[in-house]
Amino acid sequence: MFISLIMRGFQGERKQSKRLDNHAGKKLAERILQFQLMVLMLTSLVAWVGFGWEYGIAAAWGSLCAGIPFYIFARLAFAMTGARMALITVRAFYLGEALKLLSGLSLLVIGLAILRLNAEPILISFVLTQIPVWLGPLFLKTTKK
Repeated sequence: MFISLIMRGFQGERKQSKRLDNHAGKKLAERILQFQLMVLMLTSLVAWVGFGWEYGIAAAWGSLCAGIPFYIFARLAFAMTGARMALITVRAFYLGEALKLLSGLSLLVIGLAILRLNAEPILISFVLTQIPVWLGPLFLKTTKK
């Protein structure tokens, strides 16, 4: 429910194009964000119950280090649609990926160096939260027009 409120920005005007249909990409990004939220809750809960609240907070931070940058990327990458917007869409993808890398790295540095959280739960939950992003393209259904 929380993700659907956040993702309302993705539901904007749909312009149909025979060459480029990014509606499937938006839906995939929504599903990936939902999986990332589930991983965040699960890893935080397991770390908190199994090892204590400090590990739970560190695991939540690690998941956020992967989830927030992907949300930034998805917002930028799927903002444009239509065949006439191809160059702008490619630039938005590059900008989104650059901001994703920079924000992810910044959040990891903040968690490890400034907040002094435990490195193990941060890195484990970061990797576990990245898995839906890595496997997401396998679930993208393509259709021929």
